[in-house]
Amino acid sequence: MGQSAGAKSVLALFASPLARGLFHRGIAQSSYAVPDNTRAKALDIGVRVADALGLKGAKATAAQLRAVPAEKFAQLKGQGLSNSPIPISGDKVLPQSIQDAFAARREARLPLIVGNTSDDASVVAAFGIDAAAVLKRLGAAGLFVKVLYPRVRDDRELARQATRDLLFTMPARWIADRHANRAPTWRYYFDYVAVKDRARHPKGAPHGGEVAYVLNTGDIFEETKDIFTDRDREVARRVSDYWFGFARTGKPAAPGAPAWPDHRGWRDNTMLLGETAAVRSHFMRTRLNILMGASNILGRVLSRK
Repeated sequence: MGQSAGAKSVLALFASPLARGLFHRGIAQSSYAVPDNTRAKALDIGVRVADALGLKGAKATAAQLRAVPAEKFAQLKGQGLSNSPIPISGDKVLPQSIQDAFAARREARLPLIVGNTSDDASVVAAFGIDAAAVLKRLGAAGLFVKVLYPRVRDDRELARQATRDLLFTMPARWIADRHANRAPTWRYYFDYVAVKDRARHPKGAPHGGEVAYVLNTGDIFEETKDIFTDRDREVARRVSDYWFGFARTGKPAAPGAPAWPDHRGWRDNTMLLGETAAVRSHFMRTRLNILMGASNILGRVLSRK
């Protein structure tokens, strides 16, 4: 299981032929739509990193790079000096991109849970994306986006929700739709914030906000250990029971909690994990269907210019 870049790693393992037989199920929490780097681009970045470290670019040897103290890599500044937060495709580990592997139904035929949080857009700045600026760049297409969120009047809130859905909610649904044709698949949407932390997170569960709940570590996690309430513990117990039940049996079942049906393209089930746990059919279906079809909009949103 993994969250964010860790979720990308989970999906990369599903897509990699070298990982067959090495694991038996997976959970991808808040993976994102930023596409993989090609091997050629990764090699180019490697040359620039070597130059920035004072080595001879393409002539730098593996031994020279390994001899560089780790902290020097952390001190590098500027664009184009890192492959993160995405994997590299085009070699024997990932012969094709994660998206292409799932589209071609070549990923591992193993059970998968996939989903995201209600305020995953809290991390978009780390991707070099200004959500409000993205809406402005979309021009007429931005007006089209507004139609998908008829109750949102504030442009910044519209940008937040649209970016969340383009980068996180829609990709989770896209993966779930395709993988459900290969193996049992469950989809979720996490929308819970600790009772005493809601003033700090008024937009919902931030990127990574579900981790302390799925692991049931709220009483030791630095940000929540001093404010965790019995209500928070109840939610954490239920959510972690789903996760650990899946790890043990291959099905996300929790004692005393609602049954979590698997996702099918035609059935489209999503477990909403908030104050309570409830299954919603066709969750954001029309909006996400349109976003999945609007590849030109997605491409512009993913631009780092």
